[in-house]
Amino acid sequence: MSLKEKLDGFSIQELIETEKMIYQKSPKTGMRQEYSHNRVELDLKATSIDAKFSVYIRQNVNHIHNFSIGLDYIGKSGRVQLIRFNGAHKTVNDAIDNHHYNFHIHREIEEYEGFNKLAHAENTTEYNDFESAVSFAMNKINVQNYSSFFPEIDQITLNWEDH
Repeated sequence: MSLKEKLDGFSIQELIETEKMIYQKSPKTGMRQEYSHNRVELDLKATSIDAKFSVYIRQNVNHIHNFSIGLDYIGKSGRVQLIRFNGAHKTVNDAIDNHHYNFHIHREIEEYEGFNKLAHAENTTEYNDFESAVSFAMNKINVQNYSSFFPEIDQITLNWEDH
C-alpha cells in the first residue's frame, strides 16, 4: 500500500495544515506520569474534511528540554505519523553536529518508500522550551481550540517578589 493510499488520498501537507479541533484530552487536566515522562494524549477532528488525528505530548521529568509533540493521522488503513516537534535531547553517543543537539522537527516526506519513519529532521529556532514548542506545534498543525485545553501555555507569569 502506498503512502497516498494510507493517507486516504490526502497529502501530508494537507493533513498537517487542515484546521483541527480537540474533542478529547487524556488526562482531562494536567499530564500523567509514565515512567520518566509526563504525557498527555489529544484526539482531534478536522473541521473541513473527514479526518481524525491524534497528538501526544510528552516531557522528561528530569530533563525539561527532552520532549516530543507528535501528530498522527488516523485513516481507514491505520495510523501514520506526520510530524514531530522535539526538544534538544543529545546523548553522549551522538555526534556534536547531530540534530538531537538542537530543537528540531521531524517530518514524514512522501519520497521515502516506507513511511512512519519521520526520517527527515531539521533544526529549528521557532521554539526554545517546552511551552513555546507546544504553542508553536499547535499553531503549525492548525489546532483551533488548544488554548482552552492548555490555558497556561500562552499566559505570561510575572514574579513581582523583591529579591
